[in-house]
Amino acid sequence: VSTNRNVQYISGEMLTPEEFALRDDIQVGTVPYDTDVCTMRISILVSDDMQYGVCGYSVNYASSVYINGKWLLDEGKPGFTMEEEESTESYRLFSAQPVNGVIEFVIQTSAFSNKDTSTNMGWHFGEFEALRINFTRSIARDIVVIAFYIMLAIVALLLFLALPSYKANGWLALLAIVYAVRSGLKNTKILLTLFPYFDWPTVYKTEKITDSFTIIFLLLILHSVFPGALPKWLRFITLGIGG
Repeated sequence: VSTNRNVQYISGEMLTPEEFALRDDIQVGTVPYDTDVCTMRISILVSDDMQYGVCGYSVNYASSVYINGKWLLDEGKPGFTMEEEESTESYRLFSAQPVNGVIEFVIQTSAFSNKDTSTNMGWHFGEFEALRINFTRSIARDIVVIAFYIMLAIVALLLFLALPSYKANGWLALLAIVYAVRSGLKNTKILLTLFPYFDWPTVYKTEKITDSFTIIFLLLILHSVFPGALPKWLRFITLGIGG
């Protein structure tokens, strides 16, 4: 089950589960895109006879999450201004035990660094063991991909050192490093697990930089392998776009 749907919410305030339950101005639907601060609630009706799990990306990049009235985790630090907010991002798995057939999430969130809404939460909810297996496989897949790019970078660098006149190997080594970094910031976000203090603006800028370097290094590899295949004016334009 995905939580990618309408939620209960109150804009402009950060409320505890108890405070939220007492309010009579709760709205239902998609949180408006331009909302800076809000509290959301999601209630899921389930059977009491099994353990459930929740897997997915952090919400709105600065949030405090409660489950069944108890604090679960902080993702960054939500605030009422850009200066107060500390935005981070992660890929998480945690268990959830129903109380009287209900699992209730209350999420205090702010989105000054990056505008996001409840429709982009992307949480998956289901039987814990099944989600745990999928979570482990996803992380293992990303580790294998990153390891492949690192090995490719090492091999390409050794070939460049052996044949320095063939510059394509040097550019390929740099491209492989860029892809290793990019892979660590995507999907299960391995690099953010290793370096949890990277804030969201830094991660976003790094992703954009890797996009530019990818274009540049691909062009340099093509030019090294096939000299003169691309007109000089096209190379300059492409390098300008990549930069």
